[in-house]
Amino acid sequence: MLKIRISRVGRKFRFLFVVLFSMMLSVSLSAFTSSTIKGMVYDKETGKPIEGAEVTVFYYDYGIRENHKAYIFPRDNAYTRKTDKNGKFVFYNMEPREYYISVKKDGYAEFSPYYFIGRRNDKVLKFKVKKGKTTYLKIGLERGGGVEIIVKKKTKDGISLIKGAKISVDCMVTQKIGTTPLLEYETNGKDSLKILTLIPETICSVRIRKESGLTGWVKYFKVKKGKIYKIERIYDFTINTNFKGEIITDSKRFICYINLLKEEIYKKILKNEFKLENKEYMYSGFVLKGKKNFEIKHLPPGKYRVDFIFADWTDNKNKVLRKSMIINLQENKQIIKKIDFRSDKK
Repeated sequence: MLKIRISRVGRKFRFLFVVLFSMMLSVSLSAFTSSTIKGMVYDKETGKPIEGAEVTVFYYDYGIRENHKAYIFPRDNAYTRKTDKNGKFVFYNMEPREYYISVKKDGYAEFSPYYFIGRRNDKVLKFKVKKGKTTYLKIGLERGGGVEIIVKKKTKDGISLIKGAKISVDCMVTQKIGTTPLLEYETNGKDSLKILTLIPETICSVRIRKESGLTGWVKYFKVKKGKIYKIERIYDFTINTNFKGEIITDSKRFICYINLLKEEIYKKILKNEFKLENKEYMYSGFVLKGKKNFEIKHLPPGKYRVDFIFADWTDNKNKVLRKSMIINLQENKQIIKKIDFRSDKK
């Protein structure tokens, strides 16, 4: 019988051959299973390609909140590219599934499910990618409008820009208060904040807040094509009119939402008499988590409606209580209240 001995070098060569063959097979198979998304972004008015547009495709693992008329952006499942000088973009090795798409470019209205759901039916926003196939998209952008936001503070030393002010921008399809903010920004304390991707003829709200204890402020305006709406808000820190208090509770785990609004604004909202365009109002809304003391500072004098919404999570009771009051604040004075949410109190 003939015996063939394979040397150590031969065994290594055979192992290397198997590995390389497996890699080649894997690459060739992926070519048939992976998918590609290609497309072009262009100006709807001129038909010319748009360079430098930010294109994002994304998907949801947990379903879509269409009943809420808003989307939660899934950062972990998002892929972004910039268009080239010919307005083209490409995504390779994409998993076959259903995707959504958004496109942003300063000077153009943002193309996004955030804005279009419930407003118009554009099939390209939601599309399916098939296994081993290339999906082609062509997206036209309309000229948009914008807003420039300046947030300042007035102290005994003068007026200066505020760093770290939280800005929420909500462009609404219908005129109603309290929709979910869609865009979140923060001021840097050096420059104004410019948002140049808003949809013309929509009514937008800009909500400004700094921190727990400082009142928020809301301004409504109508977006105009090719125009930049300017908003300037100055917080007067020289006013020492404050509202402070204590939540009394025997709960071990609780959350208390505190909402404060000028009484005349609240009455108009209640009667549906508050017209949004070019209107503004001041409010305060923040959350106490286990902390029982609160203080809202630098309030302009006047009458306010305050709502306390208390959620008791002790022993999984999930009990929710609500208490409201009217307070009358006088200049450079403070009001102190105790709000009792103990289980033996109604």
